[in-house]
Amino acid sequence: METQSAQASLEDWAHKVEELLLKDDGPHKIQGGVRSLYRHSGKGHLLATAQKLLSADVKAVAILVGSPNASIMWPPTDTDGPGGAFAVAQALQKLGRRVVIITDKIHHGQVLPALKSAGLRLLELPETEEDLCLQELPVDIAACVTFPNKNCWRTGLDDVRLQKVYEEVDMLLNVGRLGPGKDGLYRAHDRANVTIFESHFDRFFAVPGEWISKKTHPVLTAVIGELGNEMGMGDVKEAVKETVEHGSEIACVIPADLTIIASTVNWGAWALCAMLAVLAVAARPNQNAADLLPQADSQQQVLHVLVEEGARCGVSWAREEIIDNMEASRHWDFIDTLRQSFSQYAQSGSASGSETGVPASGVGDEKARTGRPSGTLQDSSEAGNLKSGGHEVEYGQTIESQENPPTVMGARAAS
Repeated sequence: METQSAQASLEDWAHKVEELLLKDDGPHKIQGGVRSLYRHSGKGHLLATAQKLLSADVKAVAILVGSPNASIMWPPTDTDGPGGAFAVAQALQKLGRRVVIITDKIHHGQVLPALKSAGLRLLELPETEEDLCLQELPVDIAACVTFPNKNCWRTGLDDVRLQKVYEEVDMLLNVGRLGPGKDGLYRAHDRANVTIFESHFDRFFAVPGEWISKKTHPVLTAVIGELGNEMGMGDVKEAVKETVEHGSEIACVIPADLTIIASTVNWGAWALCAMLAVLAVAARPNQNAADLLPQADSQQQVLHVLVEEGARCGVSWAREEIIDNMEASRHWDFIDTLRQSFSQYAQSGSASGSETGVPASGVGDEKARTGRPSGTLQDSSEAGNLKSGGHEVEYGQTIESQENPPTVMGARAAS
């Protein structure tokens, strides 16, 4: 009974966090706001994504980042996305996961300096080598693999490099990169054709059969999106067509296994970090939650360097420190709200079980990985007596006790 109560408490809090992601309709013209897409996808994807990232069979995670929404500007890189990718990458590293940052040549010059400036240790792998050797990297150093865009794609070499990434990771998370519509073209929110600015990352989601045959288990895919034109948002394409301006043209048709809907991509990524923190602290009470939650100061640094290197707001196209046409302060306020929600849940005492769906062995230990002890909580009360319920979501299963729960299927073969 206690385990069921704790599970219900965890699911309730996860749902509240998903509601936070919908509290602002964002900058786009969507009938009924971003909630229209959320209703179609169903609740529970945020929790399911965090549980899978911390499951024992996920040891390496690829994060896709870089979006060309400022379509007639150069560079076209959007300010939304890299901050979220930074936060998730840093949290996963502290939890013992190897991280691979995937981007393309067009966004490389903005995204990588921004991530590095905020403290993410990155090793850029050569663009000429087929053997990426990702497993040889220490956990606290993220690999960065940069691919050419479609018009510069090196058939043979880059095909092999792309497949090598797929073979060496266990899960793929798309933080806002665009995906193809029904006509195969990639389109920005204003339906501008930005296909030339994209790469062949759709193969990670519509996977060639020969890739799957070489894996012992399918690679799970997840997407964080706000409009429906992001890679992996295919499961909500009908809602996009019905409610989003230009939806029938921009809707991505390729689905992911898990879909996190948010007013901005960064918000969804930051919320995922909070969910990781809840599960990690519950599985290992001495885990430093402050290490896992998003920090406004590091996010400010990411945004500052992005703009300094040429990135722009994807809505206004202004080269200013704004994201989705919202002042930076609104985003830092969201981080504060998220951290407060985490603290309240940790101190509530209502989460009393020990089943989180994340075995303690699935949560990394900072000292064991890097030789450095993890720090102490900035406020020790944040951890409270946090214990929470839940269970691991295996491939092909669903989360119980949820309305419209997500089904986790693993990689989908290209038709």
